Amino acid sequence: MPLGDDFLKDKTVMIIDWGNYIEVAMRLARDFGRVYYYCDWQSAYPKYDPYVVGDGIDSIYPNFHHVHSIWDHYKEVDLFYFPDLYNGDFQEWLRDQGKLVFGTGRGEDLELHRHATKELLSDLGLPVNETFEIEGLDNLRDFLKMHDNMWVKTDIFRGGFESFLHVRYELTKPRLDRFEHTLGIYKDRQKFTVEEPIDDSIDFAADMIVSDGKYPAKTLAGVEQKNRSYIGVITDYYNLPKGIRKINDRLAETLRIYQYRCALSPECRINKKGEAFLIDPCCRHGHPPTSLQLEMYDNFSEIAWMAATGEKPEIFSKYKYGAELIIKSEFSQREPQAVYFPESIRDYVKIKNLCIQDGVWYYIPQEHDMSEIGAVIGMGMSVNDAIKMCSDNAKLIEGDALSIDIDSLDLAKKEIKTLPDYGINIF
Repeated sequence: MPLGDDFLKDKTVMIIDWGNYIEVAMRLARDFGRVYYYCDWQSAYPKYDPYVVGDGIDSIYPNFHHVHSIWDHYKEVDLFYFPDLYNGDFQEWLRDQGKLVFGTGRGEDLELHRHATKELLSDLGLPVNETFEIEGLDNLRDFLKMHDNMWVKTDIFRGGFESFLHVRYELTKPRLDRFEHTLGIYKDRQKFTVEEPIDDSIDFAADMIVSDGKYPAKTLAGVEQKNRSYIGVITDYYNLPKGIRKINDRLAETLRIYQYRCALSPECRINKKGEAFLIDPCCRHGHPPTSLQLEMYDNFSEIAWMAATGEKPEIFSKYKYGAELIIKSEFSQREPQAVYFPESIRDYVKIKNLCIQDGVWYYIPQEHDMSEIGAVIGMGMSVNDAIKMCSDNAKLIEGDALSIDIDSLDLAKKEIKTLPDYGINIF
């Protein structure tokens, strides 16, 4: 049931983040009475980079407070919001204290422990591609020498290892040599998940807000050009491919047990038989299309509250289609990246690790090397309208060494035309 226009105005929310989702906090600031934003910065030898993420946002939203301690404000908080991974146990503790939490709980394990999730899917009677669990880098080398065309993934340590497609050993060897250095003394303990590709299939995801295994009546779903662009549509849940709904149905009880109340973007490969293979649960706000959801969901903050209380989220949107382009900068992997754009498109430009200083927006690099620093979006009542708005906005963004692949939206549009071949009819 909708909450009413003023329900959140006297509520306080705290977002506990690593920097990637500061734009979520800014979106919540439009509706909540008070927003506390905490970016985890503490270590034995703290640095400024995580400490300053969130500075200057109060120049836009006076009710936005960048804080450096959770506990100074613990008693004031009505809702704790976890948009990312790695805090599942803390979320469970908060719930035990009677606090309201938007987050995965220990449901994050579905993403962090890939091979165990594959076993769960098999136990639930869902299709699973051939998968191997390999411990140790030397064992991985030996395996890849004997097997071509395999996906290689790992658990937990997202910062040190990106999933990649192994074509043949000669091509993969330099990457493995780098891992030898990156993993160091841990190389014999690192576990890898190696998967066979799913032939003649298409990548497709429904990006949902889920509460205790209850799925929304409407959701955003679409196609992605990896690390370049995304085109999505607000669709009725029952219009999603049968294979995806089957996965959701089988996982519902597991999500209920975990008290999973968070974003969920199960990335699937769907073949022409209509079978859906879950290849990445994505138990968090996805990149993309979170930047789109922030603007396409008129009641975004209300959705978060409803999910946190265990209610089935109800989504309202005045736009049907959305397009998103990823903003990249190789320079930003080491240095703060200034991003300039006119005030008129501020709500359509989303920057990670954001710090505002003297009116200038900066992406602040963290310890992980990340070139995807944000996104620019567009919306409309047709795919073409959304693409045009997104492209026009992208052309207004400036910054030294920035790149935005506008042409990739045309590739996404072409991919949409192939969806009916795989039984997907949502556009």
